[in-house]
Amino acid sequence: MKSKQFQPLDGKRQQAQSTVGETSVEWQQLHLRVHMFTACAVVNLQALPEKLNPVVRPLMEAAKREENTLVQGYAASFIAKLLQQCAGRQPCPNSKIVKNLCSSVCVDPLLTPSSACPVSTTQETAKAGMSEKECMHHVVNKTKGIITLYRHQRAAFAITSKRGPTPKTAKTPTTELPPGSTITTDTDENKKNCLVQRRGAEFSLMTIARHFGQELTGSLPYLWESMVGPLRAVVEDNKGIDWKLQMEKGDAAAQDLVNSLQVLEVTAGAMAPELKPLLLEHLPHLFTCLQHPYTAVRHMAARCVGVLSKIATMETMHLFLERVLPWLGCIEDSTKQEGAIEAMACVMEQLDVDIVPYIVLLVVPVLGRMSDPSDSVRFMATQCFATLIRLLPLEAGIPDPPTMSDDLIRQKARERHFLEQLLDSRKLENYKIPVPIQAELRKYQQDGVNWLSFLNKYKLHGILCDDMGLGKTLQSICILAGDHYLRY
Repeated sequence: MKSKQFQPLDGKRQQAQSTVGETSVEWQQLHLRVHMFTACAVVNLQALPEKLNPVVRPLMEAAKREENTLVQGYAASFIAKLLQQCAGRQPCPNSKIVKNLCSSVCVDPLLTPSSACPVSTTQETAKAGMSEKECMHHVVNKTKGIITLYRHQRAAFAITSKRGPTPKTAKTPTTELPPGSTITTDTDENKKNCLVQRRGAEFSLMTIARHFGQELTGSLPYLWESMVGPLRAVVEDNKGIDWKLQMEKGDAAAQDLVNSLQVLEVTAGAMAPELKPLLLEHLPHLFTCLQHPYTAVRHMAARCVGVLSKIATMETMHLFLERVLPWLGCIEDSTKQEGAIEAMACVMEQLDVDIVPYIVLLVVPVLGRMSDPSDSVRFMATQCFATLIRLLPLEAGIPDPPTMSDDLIRQKARERHFLEQLLDSRKLENYKIPVPIQAELRKYQQDGVNWLSFLNKYKLHGILCDDMGLGKTLQSICILAGDHYLRY
């Protein structure tokens, strides 16, 4: 009897608790906004107090916790103004503020991988009761694998594992967000907090870079050092990575480098054009980091190369084609191969159709790696080839980039000729058999020998198929005899 009487009261109690909780959250949000806008007014009036904590703290808290992108953007813009006004103060708080922002931009493990454990088991996999290896083709650990490939496959698995009607497309936010920072309603609270904090830090760092312009490196040396300091330290005289030394330094040193590259990726795109030469000075260092023993470092270096290819396309692509692309053929060093193919994937993602003038130079090396003994290289090369081959028809008639070297132009002509033969068998060169044969080849048999010669010349694989009795054995004997004669 009593339980029935108390049931309505219990429901009212829960409702009251829920209302109190919601009211408390709203009060905290409004409290934060009032303090933040007050701090903005103080900065705008250039009336900074002797003790800066009442001004700095609300701005930083809003950048980290404010879900409204417009308010978060205001906080970011006034943080930039605050840094400029504090440049001459003693003691100067700028390095502490920048350090805080650099830490916040690395809080999301989905975008800033851990050096010790680059990837973690997804919730979808756990719910399905399957191991990562059972549902994914590609497994990543501390020193082996390609994180970009893993994430592509994980995204594909998440789509194909869903059942039921296609979900409605989420509305695009009206405020421009940094890549990968959109917050959806189905995000759990912990992930949501990470996304908000990271987005605010990205807003702030990009706004600071735009606000200071070409004076960024001189006015905020700590930020510039946070971007390139660990990168310079790990590369000595461009001699390459000392694998043993980097492994001895341990996970902490590798994580510092990962975080530094994350700050570089976020900030570089917003830096003034006058600072482009400074960024390009560190491009060889990024190439060297593509050979780093830690998977997470290679991944972040590849993403930074992609960003620089967007900022300075011709300069980056010229160096990439000359220095990094040949690594795809280093089958004795899978680390080099993984770094090179992941960098290519990131460059393609950043440039999109702007990659077209360079497609011919990329397709042939990628094609050769589609039969690579390394699973990770083979899968990533296959994905890259699928993207490149769709864009290949756009390449016809596109002029060569003005700074492309004569060697690359000649190589491009050779590889364009190869692709024409690959895609149209009528353009295959006629193979003259260098040894006498006691038979006269029919036209279709000569076409078969031409095709086998083409495969042999470019070290490709193929299967000669036809009906019984039409001369497959004769064609095979012709190419084998000719190849043996030319070799010996």
